[in-house]
Amino acid sequence: MKKILSLILVLALVLAFAGCGAVTTLPADENDGTQIPNPWQEVDTVADAKAILGYDIAVPETVAGLAQTAVRVLNDSEKILEIYYGGETEGADHAVIRKAPGTDDISGDSTDYAEVKDVTVGELTVTEKGDGTSVFSAVWTKDGYSYSFFSTAGVSADDFAAIAGAVA
Repeated sequence: MKKILSLILVLALVLAFAGCGAVTTLPADENDGTQIPNPWQEVDTVADAKAILGYDIAVPETVAGLAQTAVRVLNDSEKILEIYYGGETEGADHAVIRKAPGTDDISGDSTDYAEVKDVTVGELTVTEKGDGTSVFSAVWTKDGYSYSFFSTAGVSADDFAAIAGAVA
């Protein structure tokens, strides 16, 4: 009986030590530089965007002191028209106004702001997001369309009211 018990104990130790062998590392997938294509299509004018999406947008020429630099469309299930203002280099101030059919939040902004409040701007109910002094992001709906505003520098509530009043 002692021989059988000793044999079982020796076999258990051999199996335990066999599991302690060298670790084999599989090679990591090599990055061949392939990137996901940009879903936004840049167009020359709002009229070009309308030809693609079937609707247009009226926007101010400047926002927060920034000139309009790009018109883009996202022609997927959301059908978003985007007007971009300012620099496109890293760290440059910029602002964005978007429009799309429906009532969804199309801002793409998931920042947690210190202050989020619903305000009335003319006949619009707008959700403004900011720091209590400046509006950095806002969303609203009008006539079956969703709108959004975003600015890296922020604007005053009065300046935002003028922007929202100009967007149609």
